[in-house]
Amino acid sequence: MNSRNAEILVVDDTNQVLQVLASTLLGEGYRVSLAKDGAMALEVLRKKHFDLVLLDVMMPQINGFEVCRQIQADESLREIPVIFMTAKSGTSDRVEGFNAGAVDYITKPFQLEELLARVRIHLELKWSRDRISSQNRELRELNQQKDLLFSIVSHDLKNPLSSIMAFSELLASRLAELGLARESEHSAAILDSARQAQRLLGDLRVWTSLDSGRTRALPHELDLAELLKQIGKTWAMRFAAKDIALHVETPAQPIAVSADSQMLADSLGRLLDNALKFSTPGNPVRLSVREEKGWLVLAIYDQGAGISPQRMKSLVESHSESPEQEKPGERGTGLGLRIAQAQVKANGGFLRLSSVEGRGTVASVFLPKGP
Repeated sequence: MNSRNAEILVVDDTNQVLQVLASTLLGEGYRVSLAKDGAMALEVLRKKHFDLVLLDVMMPQINGFEVCRQIQADESLREIPVIFMTAKSGTSDRVEGFNAGAVDYITKPFQLEELLARVRIHLELKWSRDRISSQNRELRELNQQKDLLFSIVSHDLKNPLSSIMAFSELLASRLAELGLARESEHSAAILDSARQAQRLLGDLRVWTSLDSGRTRALPHELDLAELLKQIGKTWAMRFAAKDIALHVETPAQPIAVSADSQMLADSLGRLLDNALKFSTPGNPVRLSVREEKGWLVLAIYDQGAGISPQRMKSLVESHSESPEQEKPGERGTGLGLRIAQAQVKANGGFLRLSSVEGRGTVASVFLPKGP
């Protein structure tokens, strides 16, 4: 925006000051409106858009401080910068002006060069704030459109994927009965891909709901030791199917923590699933709990391929990759890690990853320790 588009309101009860300022500002290319008292200024402000107000302090009936306070109280006006013009130069007067909402002040009698410089600076600051506000608005709108797109995609693809899964499973079974092993394997591959797509859509729904704030943690007091026992039972068979032992170190005594049990269990499940994907048969995975400087730390240790320093940096910055080197037959989007991190954060904690390439990864969930 250039100066020729700037609308400035000058408020002063002295005709000479109004004339001098109007002439000066018009000469610089600004568009100028004039008001001789506070009531007129407030009336004009509510009828027309302005980029800046030059406001006299000492005026009859409504002084400049009160005008500024009323501007600040009006949501439609409060973003307009106000520069006080005053013969008062005491500290208490300046403080009162700033407390009323002014962005600057200039002492009468003023130097026109100084006044123009302050006007220019505060117009540029306002336009910068306006640009940032506009960009933030656009980002919010884009984010809402993204959430809507994810919701539509996941909803509209749910039924077709279910049909593909049902028919491919039936086809694989019939082909196997007919002795067509190769064709049956191809149908089974279609079924597996459809299941992966369905899980991804489910994760997208969860992530979108967390990211938009529609899903919030509902914390309540729970026994962390009991939760770990349940998680161990739930995941033991899945690990055993890949010949990987899962050791859950369950504390003997109850551990009270305030958290959303379902959300916490899901986040730990996602981290365990990640450890399972990137572990090899014979190499156990361990889940333990400890106290550390006022935090309860749930740590999942695997002996997978680990993460290189370069990938770790990328992972910490964007979570755009899977957390470990992929093995043949194992694929990841990194979305599960994003979800786990968001779920832990929603419960007042944070997620930390550490890894040594070739030796494995540790995913640590830090939760606030209960009373």
